[in-house]
Amino acid sequence: MGKLIQLKRYNPGHWPPATVAVVGTLVAISVVDLALDGLLERALCGRGLELYHGQWWRVLTANLVHADLLHILFNAWGISILGSTLERLHGWRPLLAVVVAGALGGSGLALAMMDPAVRLVGSSTSSYALLGAVLGYFYVKTGSLAALWQVPHSRQLLIWFAFGVYMSLQPGVSLLGHLGGFVPGVVLGIYFELHYQRRADLWARLGVAVVAFSCAAVCVYACLPWHRPAFVGVRAMQAWEAGEMAEGDALLQRARKVDSGRHPGASEFLDFLRLWRETVPGLPTEEDLALLRVPLLRVQHEAEAGYDPLLPGNAGGAPQP
Repeated sequence: MGKLIQLKRYNPGHWPPATVAVVGTLVAISVVDLALDGLLERALCGRGLELYHGQWWRVLTANLVHADLLHILFNAWGISILGSTLERLHGWRPLLAVVVAGALGGSGLALAMMDPAVRLVGSSTSSYALLGAVLGYFYVKTGSLAALWQVPHSRQLLIWFAFGVYMSLQPGVSLLGHLGGFVPGVVLGIYFELHYQRRADLWARLGVAVVAFSCAAVCVYACLPWHRPAFVGVRAMQAWEAGEMAEGDALLQRARKVDSGRHPGASEFLDFLRLWRETVPGLPTEEDLALLRVPLLRVQHEAEAGYDPLLPGNAGGAPQP
């Protein structure tokens, strides 16, 4: 196996099947989503309100859908270049490990901190993870951060990273999502190259363990942020759905008390719950419950779902790539 990876490492003509599969899957999903008028984006995008309501898989599936054609083309281009480089260096298993770690770390960190009414989409988390992994490889080869600038390829990647940080500071772009993907990528890139050179020590393995634990922790917190007002508000919604009206009222009161207004979408969501409760003094009917669930993203066509852009969750802003 070692000789096979070595042949691939120094063979630019080697066809990287895992990279092709990843890019092909992302492009295919985007094409289908375009044909379905955004159905897949609504079903798979990441958003706090849905995570709090139990749709935890959106932490990962948010990386599969994109905001527009330019978004998917840019990410597919980055993954194809960086992914093929990493796959030639270490094979398909490390490539997939970096892609998944970047997706979970980036999406988990972003969703844990951002407004829960704003959508998160895009595989740029994995793109930055691959960028970090390739830079980690060059760091092991050169031995220092200063030496990275002396190598033309790694210097280009550093410039690319600096430009990416600048773009991440623009409105509608998730800086935390990109950094949450980049950092695990660097750690894994260093580990895989040390492992290839048979120099992986306890500290290298500890770094991988910290990455795995951190990615899992931020994903769990993104789904269960027990102290955030919107999470408590969703618990109130679920209590009302179960017919526990007094418990739901107490939870809503608690959520409104701790709401600081930092996230406008969360505040709008709590206002919606308050208005709903004022109009439903007794046990809710099926029609009342359908109205209660309106802030949650609907999979069916927006017109069929009674889509209203003024309602919380629909007015949460453009998706963050």
